[in-house]
Amino acid sequence: MMNTYIQYGVSIVLAEKLEALNLPKNTFEKTSNQNLTDKYGLDLDEIKNIKKLIKREPIDEDILQQLLENSNFTCCVCKGTKSDSYIIHHIDAYSSSQDNH
Repeated sequence: MMNTYIQYGVSIVLAEKLEALNLPKNTFEKTSNQNLTDKYGLDLDEIKNIKKLIKREPIDEDILQQLLENSNFTCCVCKGTKSDSYIIHHIDAYSSSQDNH
C-alpha cells in the first residue's frame, strides 16, 4: 500500500502514516475530506496534497526499476544509497511537464 502512494509522489512520511491507518488509495479517493479528517485524523492540508498527487498518472514500475538500476540505486544528488523506501524525482517538474518520462 505504501509503495502505491510513493509511486504517485506522496512523501514517505505521509505514505507510512496512510499505511498505519490502513487507508488504501482507492478508499482515500472515495472518502470525503470531512471523513478523512474525522475518522482518520488527517490534516486538511495533507488531504489536499495527497488528493492532488494521486490524480496524476503513476510512474510505471518498469521506468522506476530502470532509473534505480541506471543509478546503481544511488541518489544522483546526495550520492546516498537508497533503502527499500525511495522517492523518484522528475528532472522536469511533473506540474510543468505533466509527463513521467
